[in-house]
Amino acid sequence: FNALEFHPWGSHAEEPDRADRVVFDLDPGPDVPFAEVKKAATDIRKLLAQLELESFLRVSGGKGLHVVVPLDPGCDWDLTKRFAKGFADALAQSEPQRFLATATKSLRNKRIFVDYLRNGRGATAVA
Repeated sequence: FNALEFHPWGSHAEEPDRADRVVFDLDPGPDVPFAEVKKAATDIRKLLAQLELESFLRVSGGKGLHVVVPLDPGCDWDLTKRFAKGFADALAQSEPQRFLATATKSLRNKRIFVDYLRNGRGATAVA
């Protein structure tokens, strides 16, 4: 297709030390159907809405989806990453048969890795 893919930082150029979004990268194991990834993204958005956080979906360019939470005004990177990790850990603890919060690929069978690591200063995610 001769297409370009952009992966910007999670901040504005004027304030690189402040995150302006939280990204949950849903990375499914090889045997997880895309329909389950879509359902997981919808369920995560509902949980975020209960926390009064708006979110939207992006396709990741791979097999997964990104759930994106805009932050306005921006937030400290460390706090952003701690929140993302805590949320991912809570998902993995509440539904361990469905989610995991560790990157080990061998553990992903029939589960979705909730990747919170795109929330550090300098980390990127697809635009």
